[in-house]
Amino acid sequence: MRRIVGAIAALALVALASGQNTVVVGTQASTAFRPNPLWSTSIPDFAVMPLILPGLTGFDGEMQAVLALADGVDIADDLTTYTFTLPADAVWSDGAPITAADVKFTWELRAHPTLIALPQPPGERTQALLVAGTEAYGRGEADEIGGIRVLDERTIEFELVAPNVGFMRAASVGILPAHVFEGLSVDEIVAHPYLELPSVTSGPFRVAEYLRGEFWRLDRVRGHWTGEPSIETLVVRTFADAESLFSAIDAGEIHVSLIPANELERFEANPRLAVVRNPGLGFYVLHVNQREPRVIDGCSAESYHELTSPRAPLDDVLVRQALAWALDYDEIIDVLASGAGTRIPSAIFGPSWLLDEGLTAYRYDPERALELLAEAGWTLENNRLVDADGTPFRTLSYVSTSGTDFFELGVLLQDYLGAIGIPVDIRLTTSANFLPTVLEGDWDFARNAGGNFGRDPSEATGFYVSCAGWANAMGFSDIAFDEAMRRGASTADLTARAEAYREASQRLNHLLPSLFIMTQDQLMVADVGLDNVAGTSGSHMTWDAVRWAWR
Repeated sequence: MRRIVGAIAALALVALASGQNTVVVGTQASTAFRPNPLWSTSIPDFAVMPLILPGLTGFDGEMQAVLALADGVDIADDLTTYTFTLPADAVWSDGAPITAADVKFTWELRAHPTLIALPQPPGERTQALLVAGTEAYGRGEADEIGGIRVLDERTIEFELVAPNVGFMRAASVGILPAHVFEGLSVDEIVAHPYLELPSVTSGPFRVAEYLRGEFWRLDRVRGHWTGEPSIETLVVRTFADAESLFSAIDAGEIHVSLIPANELERFEANPRLAVVRNPGLGFYVLHVNQREPRVIDGCSAESYHELTSPRAPLDDVLVRQALAWALDYDEIIDVLASGAGTRIPSAIFGPSWLLDEGLTAYRYDPERALELLAEAGWTLENNRLVDADGTPFRTLSYVSTSGTDFFELGVLLQDYLGAIGIPVDIRLTTSANFLPTVLEGDWDFARNAGGNFGRDPSEATGFYVSCAGWANAMGFSDIAFDEAMRRGASTADLTARAEAYREASQRLNHLLPSLFIMTQDQLMVADVGLDNVAGTSGSHMTWDAVRWAWR
């Protein structure tokens, strides 16, 4: 029945798309635990949430932080205090004023112990912990986050635990309307229908209709205080797999969509579409699962290895380095990105002021891989690695969302690693089930692509510092890396930042919590009749949607 309803809704949206002032955006399915900015984890969330529930800040096409819900910010010289002001005429869609109390409510809700204990806690945990008092609040040791202070109805101050030049990016979490939840306990808030469908919003678009796993239909807010969008209706359709999305683009059902490089020729040949190309900021990697299980309570850099168990044999850095030498990166980039990708040595690869000295340039060298495996106690016998006791190297599991290129990567892994005696099993899953699969921990390689790592080295914090979500999932914790990242974020001096992040990049490059493959060009298709579509270097393809207009 759900599929029938979804199909009928999709047909209705196709009809709607023929209207003169509607734009249909296409993406693959969301991986979010809730359709709510606290859980924005994937492209459809990034397409919708900033348009209906913006944060204090947002992002431009180069993924640099810009003011969004806030109209002013004062940053202390020592980078420890950020004070935001809200517009005097800012109101929720139900007419209630948007206040500093809404901001404080949202930040405390995302850090509340009840939400942290959910199967998928709110995202960007490491960014929330930048604010003084958040850790104690998250442990239930304080009634509020002490570092967040409401100065007046329109002014809110954030005191950080340490200087941080990147807090403007952290302030992008969408703000929720506190008055909708007035008088409710946190348990009641978690069960509230608003978290499944944001009905009171603040952005230039409002939610007109939503069917989970199928589409969002957003209508413009007339007379919005930031300016009225040109298009009347924006539809964001989600697809369970990539080929279904591409077929809908070919059929003329989609006006705007990000596309992978391996589909470039297909869409360049379509006269209805223009390809918008921007330099990529994201990474394309294989995360390596080194330890298990995932730590939920009491996680710290000092205790992490005591709280988890090694996942042999990938806990051995020599084995991980051998895997890095076993991959043919040129072939991977050619197959997956039609050559429109650039090798990266770690998750820290930009911008231009970054120092990349002292890094190993892993390349395809299976003989070098076998040398390192032998050093780790593994030898190749009858096309299978065995240890000193003759026990075979176990079959490794590669997990990814479904898609032709993702499957092709699995096949390449089977070829490369099979050549050095390591069998690989391919497991493809839906977008919605990918993160739960990763968090369950029964995997060895997890394909991941995206992020905005190239815009600033501090972006790697959310993935690789001890106890961050992905670091926790892949069993990675390195105190030296954490310290280098802390130093890099605590100053605005580029020379000092470059040196700190060089050290951090060296740690990732040596320890290899992920096998770092490439950064891809960011490609987007747009209907040739649609003006003002600038594209993006990241994943926020609707960042300029308020300016889109049909000719």
